[in-house]
Amino acid sequence: MMLLAFLAAIAPVEHCVELPDEGPTVCPLRLPRITAIVIEKNGQQAWLEPNFPPPCNKFVLTERQVRRYFQRAWKTDQGSVHYTLPESPCYASGRITFSTGKTAEWSIDGYAVGRVFFGKDDTMFLYCDQCRFSPFQM
Repeated sequence: MMLLAFLAAIAPVEHCVELPDEGPTVCPLRLPRITAIVIEKNGQQAWLEPNFPPPCNKFVLTERQVRRYFQRAWKTDQGSVHYTLPESPCYASGRITFSTGKTAEWSIDGYAVGRVFFGKDDTMFLYCDQCRFSPFQM
């Protein structure tokens, strides 16, 4: 869990690193300052998985948790998300506004995999190894 923090300390901030043991490739996340976070959906279920404990309606994020997520998350790629990281069917989503005036939509799942949607074909994939949303801890 602290491996990413260690790698950030030793790796130049402009370079991406591949985590050991076939882990994801992660890069420092550079976003403009966040001026507003709106949570539109909480406790949502992306796909039907009836035996997934606990129920998704218990996955509820606060604005503070979302802000903290964006402060600690790393940028990754779609391949890492789908092939090396666990994904939860439970998610929260909303809108984010930056100091530049630009807005985007976001989603964060129960295993701290996130996405920021800047436009139709412009999606940023995120992962936060330090973000755990109880009871969804791995």
